Amino acid sequence: MLLGAGGVAAAAAYALCDLDMDVTILNRTPERAKALAERFGCASAPWDTFDQIKPDVVVNATPLGMQPDTRSPLREDQLNKEMTIFDLVYTPPVTPLIEAARRIGCQTITGTEVFVQQAREQFYIFFGIDVPEAVVRELVA
Repeated sequence: MLLGAGGVAAAAAYALCDLDMDVTILNRTPERAKALAERFGCASAPWDTFDQIKPDVVVNATPLGMQPDTRSPLREDQLNKEMTIFDLVYTPPVTPLIEAARRIGCQTITGTEVFVQQAREQFYIFFGIDVPEAVVRELVA
């Protein structure tokens, strides 16, 4: 399940489809979800169908959780411990969605993880230097 239909969601959709995952895109504007889904050959559905779909993996590619809108895109009762929750928001490092998912017992991946790996890869592409992950983490902290 991919939440969002903007630029970050497009990158996530590409990656998820490249991993041959069964992707459904939800967005507050269903037309945008449908357009992005058609672009990548995956499904879209109305936002309020989340509970019926029961995804294994949820990727939040919406700005929800960042200032000024620090709400979670999902309610805690929509989560279950079998889910993996991946929040692409990295400011704050622990979003309300990640907090709720951890309380439930979900496996979580924070936006900081994306930021760290993206920074390492970009540094390698630009300068040909493989920066150790620990160094990037220290700089991000």
